[in-house]
Amino acid sequence: MATAIGYSGSIIALPASSFLGSSVLGWESIFYVFGGVGLIWCMVWYVCGGNSPESEERLLLIEEEDENWIDRNERRRGEGNIPWKVILSRKEIWAIIIAQSCNAWGFYLNHSWLPTFFLDRFGIDVNKLGYYSGKVFLLHFIVRLKTETLYLMNL
Repeated sequence: MATAIGYSGSIIALPASSFLGSSVLGWESIFYVFGGVGLIWCMVWYVCGGNSPESEERLLLIEEEDENWIDRNERRRGEGNIPWKVILSRKEIWAIIIAQSCNAWGFYLNHSWLPTFFLDRFGIDVNKLGYYSGKVFLLHFIVRLKTETLYLMNL
């Protein structure tokens, strides 16, 4: 479900960018609005976030077993070196790296060229490109949500 939710930013941002860019505020407003939202997001995390579970009194939902696991791993953090040679010699790790690289390449290719494709191929109005591009990511979201749900049901 987490990977499906990752598309929500594109689903919201692309149509919002079309709306802002075609408004009287102009294309510059896209950067001001999203920059402002980012600053507000940072301030919320600065005020509400913590450095560790011990410093957070609001984290009352952590179970004792999880808290013990965190404590054990905090103590082990400085012990030894990370076995990079062992990690990078595993075929499974390289399969994950290659799969994620291909996934990211396709995702950013869609983000970069999908509006241009819609404009050149279908002659869609520039002010509506974000709505059409957002629909593609909405479809990604729905398909990912369905497949992840089916996968989790079969575990």
